[in-house]
Amino acid sequence: MKKTVFIIIVFFTLTLQAQEKNTKNIKQPIAFVEMLMARSFIINDLPGWAAGGELNYQYKNHLFSFRYIEDVHNKFVIVSPSVILLPLPSLVEHITNKELGILYGRRWIYDDTAISVSGGISYNHYTSKNLDSTLELIDDYLGFPLEVNIKWFKAQKERYRIYQVIPVGKPTAFGRSFGFKFFANINKHSYLGFGFTYGFGWHKKYEK
Repeated sequence: MKKTVFIIIVFFTLTLQAQEKNTKNIKQPIAFVEMLMARSFIINDLPGWAAGGELNYQYKNHLFSFRYIEDVHNKFVIVSPSVILLPLPSLVEHITNKELGILYGRRWIYDDTAISVSGGISYNHYTSKNLDSTLELIDDYLGFPLEVNIKWFKAQKERYRIYQVIPVGKPTAFGRSFGFKFFANINKHSYLGFGFTYGFGWHKKYEK
């Protein structure tokens, strides 16, 4: 999961950096990528963890997004190898849900803060492995992704800072963001989650 997310984020970041070089003679876009780390929950089932990446483009206050989320859940039971040893957790079920989603929503910008609400359609690949037997469920289906975001970024153009300390180059609209995301996917294996986002890109249009 980490390798897949890393590749997606690197690709998106390089794409945005290439666009930054071409914005000298064109109007600055509002476009950014973000990484997600979150706690997730399958409806009426197991808690788990989710990670992913998202590419966003805003036109006026219309927000278009492409997201990838990999949701992982593990079910344990407590076993005692002997009367002497302490009880230990044993993994009995491993569930993974990989989602590719396209979303449309609205995004509102307030100085150094933005709030957005989006929904759309997704392709989901679901696997459930029972480690106590050879039973394995594989399912592909459509879902309806939803999300609500709040983000913070720089209020005005600044020089980019390496490790947030060393300034380089001229003041630029390109910068970092951090925030929180509430997300869900409504389908035959519905889940929801809440987590932290960290991103790069152009998060608003700056007057100077």
